[in-house]
Amino acid sequence: IVDANGRYLVPGFIDSHMHIESSMVDPITFTKGVLPHGVTTICPDNHEITNVFGLQAVELFHKVSEGLPIKFLLAMPVCVPSIPGFEDAGATINPEDVTKAYIEGWAQLQGEQMNFPGLLLSDNFVHSINAASLDANVCVTGHYASLEHNKGLNAFAASGIYGCHESTTKEGTIRRAELGIYPQMRYGTAWLDLPNCVKAYTENPGIDTRMLVMVTDDVTPMSVLKDGQLLHVVRTAIKCGVPPVTAIQFVTINPAQMLEKSRWIGSISPSRAADILIVSDITEMIIDEVYC
Repeated sequence: IVDANGRYLVPGFIDSHMHIESSMVDPITFTKGVLPHGVTTICPDNHEITNVFGLQAVELFHKVSEGLPIKFLLAMPVCVPSIPGFEDAGATINPEDVTKAYIEGWAQLQGEQMNFPGLLLSDNFVHSINAASLDANVCVTGHYASLEHNKGLNAFAASGIYGCHESTTKEGTIRRAELGIYPQMRYGTAWLDLPNCVKAYTENPGIDTRMLVMVTDDVTPMSVLKDGQLLHVVRTAIKCGVPPVTAIQFVTINPAQMLEKSRWIGSISPSRAADILIVSDITEMIIDEVYC
């Protein structure tokens, strides 16, 4: 029995798109860094190490995650090499590899499909990889790095992808949500898109907020130690004018629903995982205790 003594209970934070390798530490050390700051679920896309070691890297990440005091949902890298024809990093991922990773339980969702031109131009290999994820009935995420929000983005959505972290504008964020794609608004070390993207809500306070998600993408060790990784994203959203409870929604129940894991994580309710933060100041998001 824990006496919260007038403080707030908040669901554990979920980072639905991030790269552990960008932090230049291993998954165990990364967990030690982010868990005290309220992150209880991570979805690492380890395409950097997979570019070198191939499917073995996915298996290794899965093995090292076993027993960690955090929910570790590995996002299967599906664009290896990331730029076909321009890289020779040592590995290639094919549709059979993707299928095997899901069957073996090594991966729980599709990582970012960066070859969005291949999707739009009907490249058979790219679509066969996408099909492997669709057949496995997992959350399918992508990477639509274009400001074209009509024909191209429609085709991107039609391919079955329903999560994208590449929006950099208010307009792109709204358009993704309109097409059923969860806009994963970024605020990490390198990409600082959140202040622009979150205007989709702050300038339209009546908008349906269920599709809006916040992520870090890439963070360095200093960002984790100094700012608290995803905690910094939540605090930034609040400073941008998002009410604290809504900002919490963007990193809890919304990503849980995107991942189709909301019957397990994302809320404090019976039968869900007891991922609970005790917060003494909800506006400054001061986390006193973390339960995972």
